[in-house]
Amino acid sequence: MGTGTAAPIYPAENRPPAKAILATGGALLSQFWPTSSTARHTFPRRNVVTSGTTQGGVVIEASNTSGARMQARLAAEHGKLVFLIRSLTDTQPWAETMLDGSRAIQVTRTSDVTDRLVQAADIPRAGRQRQQLALTGL
Repeated sequence: MGTGTAAPIYPAENRPPAKAILATGGALLSQFWPTSSTARHTFPRRNVVTSGTTQGGVVIEASNTSGARMQARLAAEHGKLVFLIRSLTDTQPWAETMLDGSRAIQVTRTSDVTDRLVQAADIPRAGRQRQQLALTGL
């Protein structure tokens, strides 16, 4: 979140999805003090955290100056998967550049995303493998 967890959800249209996430046992994450409100600097900082806590992200709409573009750039820098829908890569030069530089994957159907994500059951095993490699000094 670009605010604290006790602050009003911003923008307001995100309130119903936030309630649905909580109602189904999900969580809302924030690196900010619980009552922190929106500020110009909070959303770029949120994008860094979001990139670090995901396998990747799907960008469906983003202008040249948008936060979603920043999120895509950060995700690529963090070695995460960046998925860009075709209409975005067809209309935004920055998206086409990411695609041409092999820093993003063009999405034309759902399986373009789902086929590349690690299944939830495999995540603990991957963590154990990284831990074993770290212990052996590799």
